[in-house]
Amino acid sequence: MQLPVFRGSETQRVSKIIDWLFKNIKPRRWGAQEFEAKFFHRSPEQIIREGHVCYMLPCFDLGAVAAELLLANGFISYLSKE
Repeated sequence: MQLPVFRGSETQRVSKIIDWLFKNIKPRRWGAQEFEAKFFHRSPEQIIREGHVCYMLPCFDLGAVAAELLLANGFISYLSKE
């Protein structure tokens, strides 16, 4: 999956990453079955493709996508792409 690479200062790029996250990944109410099936079980690519996280506990899912965006934009390099 091709992630966006932003231009500008570090502060501008981080701001654009945050804006992209909140524009493309929406919090949504999940039922118990959906929560059990999806939370902590999807890759960042799956989360982006589906475009939503559970509104109650989005931290892990949003964090996984944010880490991929930070990696794609050169802020971190220690994460494995495996």
